[in-house]
Amino acid sequence: MPTWVLGLSAFYHDAAACLLRDGELVLAVEEERLSRIKHDHGYPARAIAACLDTAGITPADVDLVVFYEKTLPKLERQLETWLGAFPRSLGAFVRSMSRYLDGRIDLRRWLERRGGFRGDILFSEHHLSHAAFAYFTSPFFLDTPDQDTAVLVSDGVGEWTTTSLWTAGPAGITPQREIHFPDSLGLFYSLITAHLGFEVNEGEYKVMGLAAFGDDTFAPEMARLLPFLDDGAFRLDRRYLHLGGHHRLASPALDALLGPPRLPGDPITQRHRDLARSAQARLEDALLRIEATLPAGQPLCYGGGVALNGAANARLAARRPLHVSFAPGDSGAAIGAAYVGHYLASTKGSATLSDSATLSDSATLSDSATLSDSAARSTNPPHRISITPYLGPAFTPDACLEAARALGLTARPLSSLGGDAFLAQRLADGAILGWVDGRMEFGPRALGARSLLADPRRATMRDAINERIKRREPFRPFAPIVLAEHTADFFDDPRPSPWMTEIRPVRPERRHDLAAVVHVDGTARLQTLRRDDAPRLHDLIRAFAAITGVPALLNTSFNVAGEPIVCTPEDACRCFRTAGLDGLVLGEVWIEPEPRP
Repeated sequence: MPTWVLGLSAFYHDAAACLLRDGELVLAVEEERLSRIKHDHGYPARAIAACLDTAGITPADVDLVVFYEKTLPKLERQLETWLGAFPRSLGAFVRSMSRYLDGRIDLRRWLERRGGFRGDILFSEHHLSHAAFAYFTSPFFLDTPDQDTAVLVSDGVGEWTTTSLWTAGPAGITPQREIHFPDSLGLFYSLITAHLGFEVNEGEYKVMGLAAFGDDTFAPEMARLLPFLDDGAFRLDRRYLHLGGHHRLASPALDALLGPPRLPGDPITQRHRDLARSAQARLEDALLRIEATLPAGQPLCYGGGVALNGAANARLAARRPLHVSFAPGDSGAAIGAAYVGHYLASTKGSATLSDSATLSDSATLSDSATLSDSAARSTNPPHRISITPYLGPAFTPDACLEAARALGLTARPLSSLGGDAFLAQRLADGAILGWVDGRMEFGPRALGARSLLADPRRATMRDAINERIKRREPFRPFAPIVLAEHTADFFDDPRPSPWMTEIRPVRPERRHDLAAVVHVDGTARLQTLRRDDAPRLHDLIRAFAAITGVPALLNTSFNVAGEPIVCTPEDACRCFRTAGLDGLVLGEVWIEPEPRP
C-alpha cells in the first residue's frame, strides 16, 4: 500500500496544499488559484480536495498530514507582541484569538473533525519547511547529495525566527544559526513597501522594480533603520515600527527619518525612487554579509519570502553557486513540510515533531542554535526527488472546448490554422496571446503554463500590457522567456534560470531585441526554457525565432490586476474576454477574439 503525505500551509498568506505518494509529488496547488481570492490565507479546502481527487483517495486514506509551522510557538510570539503594545493591541488581540479558537490553536482536532483526516498530524517548523523545500528541489541534492550545502532562509517571521542558516547533506538538514523577531529583513522591506504606499505582502515587487529608477541617497537613514552587527547579523530599530495592533506598521519616527509616507495613488517622485533604491541596497548588503559567514566552497540554497527578490539573488549568485526554487514563499513551505513529514515518517519513529517546542528569543546569527526539539529539525532523505514547477491541475481538450462554448466564444482546432507557425506569425505581428498548456505552475511566477505571451522586440508592448491588460504601474517590468540553448546570446551569465529567480544584465548589443522586457537599468528577470520542461512552448518560441531571428518571448502571468493567475479553462476564458486579448490558446484549441465595437 502506498504512503500518502499531505502538506499544508495556511492562515497567514498564500495557503496551499500538496500530496506525496511514497515521497513523489502527485499535485500541489495554491488555494488562491481555486478560490479566486488573491493570496488566499484561509484553510485550503479546495486545494486539499484537488489533491485528493487527483489521487483518487479520501481524507481517511491519508497517512500523515504535516502543517508548515508550529502553532503554539507562533501564538506565544503574538501574545508577547500584543501584551507589549497593550491596550492599543486589544482589538488585534480579540480578532486574532477568535481565529485561533476557531481552529488554529487545536489544528489537530480541527482537521480530524472538519477535514475527516484519521492519520497522524504533525507540525514542522516554519523555517525548516522553507529549508526542506529549498534543498530537496535543488540540483545540489540531486547531483551531489553526499556533499554539504548551505541553506539560508529569510522572511518576515515564522514562529520566532526571521533568518536561519542550515547545513544540508548526508546528515540531513540541521540548524546552525538564527535571528529572531522583530529583527527581520522581510519586515524591514515591508516597512519601506508600506511607506511608499504599496500593499504589504503584495507590493514588495513594486519596490524592487522602482529601485532601478533611483539613487542610494538615503543610505545613512537605512543604516539607522537596519544597523549591522560585527558578526554578520543585523537589527531592526524598534523605534521606527509599531508592533501589536496598530493600524500602521511604521511609527511616526520613521516618517521623521524618511519623510512623509506616500499615500496609495499619489504620484511617484524621485524621493520615492531613491527610497526604494536605498532600501534595496541595504537589503542586498545585509544578505551579502550573511553569505560571507557561510563555509567557503559550499553552494547555497535560499528560501523564504525574501528570496523572491531577484536583484538580491543575482548578487548572491555572483558569490557562490545559488539555488532559489520556484516557490520560496509560504506556499512552497507546504511542499517542504510534506517532505519533512515523509522523511521523519521514514525513520519509523526515531524522530518526532512536537507542537510544544519554544525557542529562546536571545539567539543571534553568531550563536549556535540550542533547541529542545533538535531531532525534529533534522531530516535524512532516503531517495532522490524530481524537480518541476508544473505540479497543478491539467484539463482535457473537451473541458477546454466546453469552457469556450459556455461563454459563446469561437473555438477552433489549432492544427487547422497551422499550429505553431500561425501563432508565431500572430505574435510577430504584435498580438498579445493567452496561453494555457498542461499542468498549472506552482508558485508566484507564470512559467509558461498559464501565461500571456507577446513579442519582446516591441518597446511599446510594455505599456500596452501594463495599461490595457494588467492595469498596473507603468514602471513595472516584464520578463523574457529565452530558449536555454540561446541564453548566452542575450546574457553574459549563461547559467540556467528556469524559474525567474534572478535579474541579470542583458548584453547591450541585444537589448533592442528584448526592448519590451529590458528594465531601465539594462537588466531583465530571466526565464530559460529547456524543451524537456515545456515542449509546446519551446516549439512555439522556435517558430517565432524562425520568423524574427529572436528565440525569446515576453512572458507574464495570465491574470488582470487584483486576480490570481488563471487555473481552469473557465478562468482563462473569462480573463481572455475581460482583458481584451488578441487570442487564446487552450491546449490544442484556438479561441478567436470577439469583434471590438
